[in-house]
Amino acid sequence: MLTNLNTRALGEFLGFTLFAILLKAAFDPFFWRFAAPVSLIVVLICLGLYLKHQKGDLTTLGIVSLAKAKSYWLLPLQILTAIVVIIATGIAATLLGDALGLVEIESSAEGKEARFGNLTGNTNLFLLWLAIVWIAGPAEELFFRGFMINTLTEVLGKSGVAAALSVLIPAAIFGAVHMYYQGVQGLITTGFIGLSLGCLFLAYKRNAWPLMVAHACVNSLGFTLQYLGIDA
Repeated sequence: MLTNLNTRALGEFLGFTLFAILLKAAFDPFFWRFAAPVSLIVVLICLGLYLKHQKGDLTTLGIVSLAKAKSYWLLPLQILTAIVVIIATGIAATLLGDALGLVEIESSAEGKEARFGNLTGNTNLFLLWLAIVWIAGPAEELFFRGFMINTLTEVLGKSGVAAALSVLIPAAIFGAVHMYYQGVQGLITTGFIGLSLGCLFLAYKRNAWPLMVAHACVNSLGFTLQYLGIDA
């Protein structure tokens, strides 16, 4: 079922994934808090230029044309559905983590507070992170859903097993890259969210637009609750 692998696509997947990991590691000593979004933006710029040169468009990233009026009418419903799915999956995964006795890593070098700081009542910090998530959230969808799933589909083919792997592998990587400040609980929560978003990506016919907006909206909600001092 997984024969005749597309070696070019495999090279693209491994190359840009490794590039993203190494670039974040290189940025970490200089600006740890912002290394992940900055490195991902740089990777996406390079990836976009590469795709434009190789294929002439950015559909591999999930950037598709909404040519039909129906697509625009469906967009709000797709965004709302994705928001509900992200929140529901996050709650379910957190409950699973609690049941398994997992805890978040909270140390001086790691943990949410170490990265985001004390957001409660801090308007300047809140606005800063709000601006970042409207860039970083969509960027994660373009890379982890658009690029990874589409490229793995080229690598593995279109069988049922290949389709499952093309969603599972990016979800596992998505969870793993959040461990550095969220710990094992973050691996589970973001991993399951990545799995849900991957399924939605396929259900939305590989259109990343609704997922980009939904991701940013949910992150904005989370930061807003922290800013208001509401423990969600």
